[in-house]
Amino acid sequence: MSNMAINRLTREFKKLELNPVENILALPDPKNIFEWSFLIYGLKDSQYTGGFYHGKIIFPVEYPHKPPKIVFITPSGRFKTNEPICLSFTNFHPESWNPSWTIETMLVGLISFMNSTDITKGSINTSDGTKRGFAKKSLMFNLDNEEFVRIFKSRFEQLGINEEKARENFEKGHVEAEANGSHSEGTPAIGEDEAKKSLFLMASIIAILAGYLLLKTVFSK
Repeated sequence: MSNMAINRLTREFKKLELNPVENILALPDPKNIFEWSFLIYGLKDSQYTGGFYHGKIIFPVEYPHKPPKIVFITPSGRFKTNEPICLSFTNFHPESWNPSWTIETMLVGLISFMNSTDITKGSINTSDGTKRGFAKKSLMFNLDNEEFVRIFKSRFEQLGINEEKARENFEKGHVEAEANGSHSEGTPAIGEDEAKKSLFLMASIIAILAGYLLLKTVFSK
């Protein structure tokens, strides 16, 4: 293992602990300092409001001379889960990597990209309603993830997470939705593949109608 990488990651952890970054919590795995879990939370006035988004940063032993890999674990409607994201500060672009970039700058940049509509490998494009639906379900998704609980449980109070209350509220909302015979706002109702099929079908119908009208015009002369 690289002592330079370990020393750099240790310093970054101490800095983040002393100077917390708004909307971000990043912690190394106690068993492996090269694998960090991050949590993006507390985003306001957006389709992600109320969401808790867990992801991972996997550092190479050559860090900070080589960039890390970043994946999202919590569904967000913005990124594919458990797939590496292609950004200028990830392992997809070693040529653009700057060793002066830190975990803080990377995660701040990730939030900025999250709030944009830009598309890259590992990202998806969904409606704001779908993203709000994922935001509502994100905490329960995380609480059912053993790794999330193992890494972040000691920080639940800091994060404002009451596990028992969160489960009660989720069950209450689920029961009310069933009683009303509907799903909560923003619940994803159609996948990416289904959406593509629907668009293809619509385009086919339009093409058929256009052909019919053209033939009708020709033969009516």
